[in-house]
Amino acid sequence: MLDRSDSFLKLLFECIYGKTLSSDTFYSLAQSKLSEIARGVAELSDIYTRRRQCVSKSLLNDPLLRRAYLIYFFPCNLFKLKIILKEILAHPKGSRFLKRELRLLDVGCGPGTQLLGFLDFLAEEPLATGWLDCVAVDSLRANLQDAQHLFEQYLRWVDPSRDFPKCTLQTYLAELSQGLLLEPKRKFDFIIFGNVLNELFLETENRIEQRCEVVSAIWKQWLAPEGFLILIEPALKETSRELLLLRDLLLEKSDLKIYSPCVHSLRCPAVARENLSDWCHEDRAWSPPSLIQKIDSLVGNRKSSLKYSYAVFNRMGLSVREAGLWQSQKMAFRCGYDQSDNPADLLTGQRGSQIWRVVSEKIEEKGKSSVYFCGSEGRAKVTRLKKHTSSRNEDFKRLDRGQVVTTTGLKKKNSKDWRVESETQLKGLM
Repeated sequence: MLDRSDSFLKLLFECIYGKTLSSDTFYSLAQSKLSEIARGVAELSDIYTRRRQCVSKSLLNDPLLRRAYLIYFFPCNLFKLKIILKEILAHPKGSRFLKRELRLLDVGCGPGTQLLGFLDFLAEEPLATGWLDCVAVDSLRANLQDAQHLFEQYLRWVDPSRDFPKCTLQTYLAELSQGLLLEPKRKFDFIIFGNVLNELFLETENRIEQRCEVVSAIWKQWLAPEGFLILIEPALKETSRELLLLRDLLLEKSDLKIYSPCVHSLRCPAVARENLSDWCHEDRAWSPPSLIQKIDSLVGNRKSSLKYSYAVFNRMGLSVREAGLWQSQKMAFRCGYDQSDNPADLLTGQRGSQIWRVVSEKIEEKGKSSVYFCGSEGRAKVTRLKKHTSSRNEDFKRLDRGQVVTTTGLKKKNSKDWRVESETQLKGLM
């Protein structure tokens, strides 16, 4: 019997080859096509990372590259969106989305990666009910056809015993640079740009400003007052820095606020004027399906983790910092402590309390460990000497990239160097 990940890959194979496959036929076909798919993956990987001048909207018109994208990159990118959505739903005001009618706009949808990522997220949420109305926009008709087909096939594939939301999809063929004309319906609760902005205006010097105009025109017209705007980009230095520059420009020119990954809506320190080569990205652990592992072994890739850059905006002023506090409060409540109506009360009266995001891996050195935090104070290297290990800061040893943490009593040696001492309180929130 196929596990869920292999069953999903079988669905993708059926889309590519246009026929229903038994489990045995799927495994046999996958094995026979493995070398061919690996060749396409190697070519796409090289284009996406080293030959970015070859990136174009017609790239996936090539049948080999299209198959490689669907089998290899599609599942990886789908999983990234699910991580982001879980972070949004972690907020006490985010979970309400699961119990009402939702609208989703996927801009530059490709073959439907973000659409299916959203559906797959709902399939894993036991409280998801209601109705999901999706709109997908792309400049390539073949992408829209794949997105429509995969959307319909997914709804047939999902567990029939689940009380799954009713889902509908409309597709639009459009060039983003020429505006977006949609039916005048209710605005969208989620607008997603997934791995598309980095492909716009590549040859122009003011491409960040032009991308900002495209994004702004769409969200201002179509984002609901309580909605979320999600931008996802590759984790390359160039694409990540350009996303961060776009992030700062959107904040400057609108009333948008950052929900995540940042715990503040200040300018990003990674792209400050004095930082010409820094960037910030996510790196999340992932257990890839066996087929993707086999492709990796042929190509020489390593997919034990997923790397990507993203920014989530909203106009409500919600932040992942409150989500982290809320999750911590729920945990404390389960352990017998009182639960407050306001998670921010957890910091009340705690002088010197701050909330940070972990933005690096742990750096182990003789006698000490360090990690980079980013918060309203900027980005700083935070170090704990082994002799300062205590019950108050024991969460330090479990810190991982992407975590939201709260600290009280960090010792600031200078703007870039902070220390965890024996009396420092440090707690991982989520």
